[in-house]
Amino acid sequence: MLPTVGMVVGVVFGALTSSGGELHAGDVFAAGDAPRRMLLMPAGDGGSMEEERGGTSGEARPERTEHALRTHRTLSVVTTGSLLVTAALGTLTAINEGTAFHDGRCTTGHPLLGDYGCESLHIVHGASAILSVVLYTATAVQGLPLGLNQSEGPLYRILSYVHLVGIVLQPILGLITSYPEVIGINPGAREHFGDVMRTIHIGVGYVTVAAYATTTVLEF
Repeated sequence: MLPTVGMVVGVVFGALTSSGGELHAGDVFAAGDAPRRMLLMPAGDGGSMEEERGGTSGEARPERTEHALRTHRTLSVVTTGSLLVTAALGTLTAINEGTAFHDGRCTTGHPLLGDYGCESLHIVHGASAILSVVLYTATAVQGLPLGLNQSEGPLYRILSYVHLVGIVLQPILGLITSYPEVIGINPGAREHFGDVMRTIHIGVGYVTVAAYATTTVLEF
């Protein structure tokens, strides 16, 4: 600020001395424009100082966007892996506990993974499902500023809605499958009801995983 004021005073003083003590309005206006001319003076590459400062932030912005996109892709891959593991565990559980199309191996004998497959595997499946939902949510929140639904095309947008609906339904279906009494199912009908719900649960799971995996591929 002080150098600028000194510059203006110097220009005015020079105008006075060169014009024999008479100060003309044009000289004052020229002095007033001096700071602006200094700001707009060409920088080393031919641009103004203002443009040079603006260019720095403009270059940083695409770098931040690219970093966010790489992070989102990594999270998408990790989430896809978690969903695949959850689907695999759900498949093993369905084979052991039965579906609408067959009796479970825990009933007929020779269960997969032995007693562990009948007694504890469904707990691991549930824990994996919780992890998948957490990863899905984190990935979705991190990707919101990127606007991928608008930039990736209609197929990506449709599949995004498909796996969103699936990820919301799956915990509800899993809970009802394991504990049908929460919705008042008669004890005598619980086994058959559980088999039917398990079939729906695993089917929705396959669709959800396929839709999410496809959107992950489309992001690359």
